[in-house]
Amino acid sequence: MAALDVLQAAQLEFISPAAGFVGVQDGAQVDVVWSTPWELTNLEVWQGSGQDGSYIVDVLGANLTQQTTTYSWNAPSTADSRGPIHFRLQKGDLPNDCETCIASSSTFSIEGAATQPRASSTPTSSPEAAESTAAAASTSAPGGISHGAKLGIGLGVGLGAPIFFALIALMLLCLRRRQRRQHQIEQLNNVHRRQKEMQAQEVVAADTRYSTGAESWLTKSSEKTKSYHGPFEFEEEPGRVKPGWERLFGRNGIPHFTIPERSKSGRAVFKS
Repeated sequence: MAALDVLQAAQLEFISPAAGFVGVQDGAQVDVVWSTPWELTNLEVWQGSGQDGSYIVDVLGANLTQQTTTYSWNAPSTADSRGPIHFRLQKGDLPNDCETCIASSSTFSIEGAATQPRASSTPTSSPEAAESTAAAASTSAPGGISHGAKLGIGLGVGLGAPIFFALIALMLLCLRRRQRRQHQIEQLNNVHRRQKEMQAQEVVAADTRYSTGAESWLTKSSEKTKSYHGPFEFEEEPGRVKPGWERLFGRNGIPHFTIPERSKSGRAVFKS
């Protein structure tokens, strides 16, 4: 396996531009030719690095097959140039961050553009040294995303999804508790309202029984009691005495008083 990796690494290389290619006129066409053992290969052009160590990366071709091994690139103007330029090959499918999966061309510049001196212009050393910085500043195609970026995305999704679902579950639990609390309060209010209604009905029933009892008692008493203004039982009509009551009240209602007489024996005898 190690021998196969070495063989494949030796085969991933640039044929053009060849070693010693150091400059090109602005707007000129550069023919890029390479060989690759991989089924999918990414072709990129790197400019820089800048003062902060970052690179400007343009993806010229993503997931190119083994049948596509050439590309015509037009050099930018001196105004658009951002320092030294080199081409870079990278394996398209994963894993693609190994040392044998990357190859770089020699560094060159656009004539007339201000360039920064480089300590080394070897095809493979400088791009590998800037790999960590380029991963953050590059704009690569979907097939050329670095392993570190994919690992970060995976960790973000893996950690964020449980937290998101936990927050959703907590919100649902709080909502359910609130609904249950409102239901209990509503039940207590209904019980209290029914108790008040029952008490009011009992008071009305008691008042009704009391009023009915008093009315019936008064009715019975009134039936038994004769009116004071009605005729007495000894009156035949107002001002006249019934027959048989004359000895007490006289014929015209005037009381008749009989003076007793004394008999020979000395006892009092009443005569009508």
